[in-house]
Amino acid sequence: YNAFAELLWNIGCKSAFALILPILPGFIARSIAVKPGFASGLVGGMLAISGGSGFIGGIFAGFLAGYLTQGGNALAGKLPQ
Repeated sequence: YNAFAELLWNIGCKSAFALILPILPGFIARSIAVKPGFASGLVGGMLAISGGSGFIGGIFAGFLAGYLTQGGNALAGKLPQ
């Protein structure tokens, strides 16, 4: 047992890898719907974590958020000024 090794383990494995799942769907959604898609993808990734769907659920959430945001932008573009 080493306290410094445990600190590195907690920072690297628990904290850093916990951020990968929300960030990946955010960038997937950003690649589809540009800037507005990033926020909706992050929310989808956080829902994937809390729902227990895991990595595949996060990827699905990113695609879903991106296409829904892109569709919402297309519908909003048809509204009159």
